[in-house]
Amino acid sequence: MLHIIKECKTPVMLILTPLLTGHKISSETRTTIKRNDVDYVWASWTGPKKHAANVQDGISAFHKEFRYLPQFIQIIDRDIILGRNMLDRLFSVLDKTGSDIAYSYCGFEYKGHINLKIPVCEFNIERLKQRNYISSNSLYKTSAIYKVGGFVVDEDTHRLSDWAMFCKLAINGMKGVFVPNGNFVAMSSATDISAGSDSEHYSARKLVIERFVSKLP
Repeated sequence: MLHIIKECKTPVMLILTPLLTGHKISSETRTTIKRNDVDYVWASWTGPKKHAANVQDGISAFHKEFRYLPQFIQIIDRDIILGRNMLDRLFSVLDKTGSDIAYSYCGFEYKGHINLKIPVCEFNIERLKQRNYISSNSLYKTSAIYKVGGFVVDEDTHRLSDWAMFCKLAINGMKGVFVPNGNFVAMSSATDISAGSDSEHYSARKLVIERFVSKLP
């Protein structure tokens, strides 16, 4: 189900929050998204699928209902605490890039069930081949998403669908740009995707390597 949280007549950005049935957006997410000046429309999509599939379904539903998509799409999960002007900063950098840049990203950390600060750096294809260090809560060019046929929604790689997507973009000659003055905190619970079993992670990692990493230059 598509729900419009904030309307905008001339948005440059669609913020999309994927939700599982019964999940709600945190008050911290609602509050910190407001601390931005960029023109955005904010929508949530509630469905029974995994994260990336719900993201893709939400984008498709928005396009079907409104007959357009803004130039940029920002994924924001339901439990994200955005740093001040995070969206403005991601947009300001990505808006000035060429066709080889597909997304902008920033530093982040998990707090709660998992407490972990992810070391983030400038885009590096060799590092991406080893593991993912970029959050799915990034700002994407809509044209880049469509160029590669959408997000990776395979059921058996869903634990690492963000890594698969960034590799998919790189296979098609596109990379990301790091925004050092942006940041956010992801609140982690025992039921989060980031808190899944080691065996699930191992299986997904093996498949991402076979299907995507092996095709990188």
